Amino acid sequence: MKQLLNIGIKIIGIICLIATIIIAIIAYTHKIEILPTYLAIIFCGILFESYRISKGSKSILYVLLCAYFISLVVFFPNVGKGVYHFEERIKRLPYVLCFSYLIILIASHKKIIIPRLTEGVTLLLSVSFIYWLSGKQLLNFETWDSSIITIVTLLFSLISVINGLFLVKLSKLNRLILSIWSTIVVFVIGVDNLMDLMGYVSFDDHNGFSDTFKIAIQYFLFGMSSIYLAQNFFLLLLLVPSKEDKDDILFYENIRDHYGRYSESQVKRFFSIFCILYCFVLFYLNQKMKILPVNTIIWIVTFTFPVILNIMIKINDKIRKSKSIDF
Repeated sequence: MKQLLNIGIKIIGIICLIATIIIAIIAYTHKIEILPTYLAIIFCGILFESYRISKGSKSILYVLLCAYFISLVVFFPNVGKGVYHFEERIKRLPYVLCFSYLIILIASHKKIIIPRLTEGVTLLLSVSFIYWLSGKQLLNFETWDSSIITIVTLLFSLISVINGLFLVKLSKLNRLILSIWSTIVVFVIGVDNLMDLMGYVSFDDHNGFSDTFKIAIQYFLFGMSSIYLAQNFFLLLLLVPSKEDKDDILFYENIRDHYGRYSESQVKRFFSIFCILYCFVLFYLNQKMKILPVNTIIWIVTFTFPVILNIMIKINDKIRKSKSIDF
């Protein structure tokens, strides 16, 4: 069975290689841009994050190979659709590749992609969401819509703060609420980020290295976050009961995924306070100096804080070990 699988992978690899050579020759001959710059940066972000969370697993290469093989379906002729435009299909290829890669990755690496949430992560997302609403001028009581959004945000943020600072029992219901709230925050910020990026037509519209670099960072971070955006979309979608799912099997399975991915371990109060201070300092500096867009600084804080926290924990552990040895 394993030999057949290896043979199948080799055959797919050969087909993809031949197709790539043909596409490259045609694109070069007709001067077609196969991969737009912004899409290349987004895909690099997707590959980087998928490689990071899988810890360099070879399975990512198989996902990429399968996604590329499936994306070749864009070259299949449509019956009764008139003239076959090969050039247009070449331009569609990278978009289908990105979409196929995300779907296959989510389906095959569900346990890896669904992150292990903690009270600290939810607290981080809550503070980020308050900053996001403030940046969008939605954190107020001027209209009914903004009032409802503000009340709901402050309520769930208060719950996350209480859980982060005090020893509150993480029951299934508590974990479910915190997990759904975290999912909503990631999805809303991710969609807003996508809408903002759609406003950038091309890199040529911006003068200077600074502007180009800022936009490149936004595309790369969106690529990293798109994995979680897609996963959170499915997590939210499956919360809606379906008529086809008469026994609500998928619904209850999704509920189990939500509270099951939430850690029952309590976060130390010091780390929660440090999280709030870390977010406040970076968000405040960005607000005053206008360095990066709101969505970009949020993703930077979201991705960097766990790294910094892990470094602090390792340093703290080394200090404790050295003290115990000296004693």
